[in-house]
Amino acid sequence: MTYIYGKDRGNTFINRESVLSDIKSATLLFTSSQFT
Repeated sequence: MTYIYGKDRGNTFINRESVLSDIKSATLLFTSSQFT
């Protein structure tokens, strides 16, 4: 999943920190949409 996700972003090298922050913001978006 991380590989596909990084590939979708067009990154040949997956930056762990940027992936983590993207997961954090995606989780925030998901959680807030769940409660609306």
